[in-house]
Amino acid sequence: MANRISLDGQVFQPETRYSQTTGKPMLNFNLSFYDGKTADGKTKYGSIRVRAFGPLAENIAKTITEKERYIVEGHLSADKWEKDGQKHYQLVVIADDIGKAFNKFADDGKPVTVQQSAEDPAAGAPIPDEEIPF
Repeated sequence: MANRISLDGQVFQPETRYSQTTGKPMLNFNLSFYDGKTADGKTKYGSIRVRAFGPLAENIAKTITEKERYIVEGHLSADKWEKDGQKHYQLVVIADDIGKAFNKFADDGKPVTVQQSAEDPAAGAPIPDEEIPF
């Protein structure tokens, strides 16, 4: 079974760091995504940390914009660390490809009519700031 993931969501908190040993760039950001409805019908959102390295990190860091939609493809990895005697774990996406999602607007800049499902009309809608989980 392959460890592959593809996500579409809004970027938050992008930051570029450089390795102290190699000097190569590493890009980190949170990707917030639509995650369905709660039992009481409220829209919910999730987020996951995304990490890119090398030329991908260097190229995307030049153009990535907070609160814009991006598509990320990569694989899952678990970060593990210990702080104050407590073990911590975080699931992250190691990106193989990152691209801006352009499906919301036509070439003339006007919104495209998005076909929303009757089942869940909020799917594909922009995430309101007050709903961002961090």
